[in-house]
Amino acid sequence: MKAILYFLFFFVFTFSIHAQQYDAIQTSTTKTNQSESKSPLIITKIALGETLHFSDQSIKFIKVIEDSRCPKYTNCIWEGQAKAVLSIYKGKKVSKEITVNFGSKDVHPENKKELFKADDNTILAYNLTPYPVSGKKINSKKYVLELIVK
Repeated sequence: MKAILYFLFFFVFTFSIHAQQYDAIQTSTTKTNQSESKSPLIITKIALGETLHFSDQSIKFIKVIEDSRCPKYTNCIWEGQAKAVLSIYKGKKVSKEITVNFGSKDVHPENKKELFKADDNTILAYNLTPYPVSGKKINSKKYVLELIVK
């Protein structure tokens, strides 16, 4: 009888832990008519060298010129930053080239930056992944720019 109780306890405990894992969908709160509703943030990812098109404008992720963010599992004196170069196109011509800084004082998931407006959309810089890990060099081809299109 004790063996069955131990088995049931272990079974319930194991599945209760898995049920409480973090939900990956980010939400934002919107106030409408005195009530709050949560809507998911749609994150669009652009790999290095790729372009995201809108009707007459587009954005291209050109390169990462710096990634000095403090790696996970380390202690740093300075939190560092990452800098990504983006080109904004109007038609087939570059209308502007911008450098976006990612870090605790710049762009990060809680502090988005508007890049431009296209049609009825607002394009915001959200994050740059992957985040550095101590002892592992990031291959530049692995960088992904995360944008929010509202």
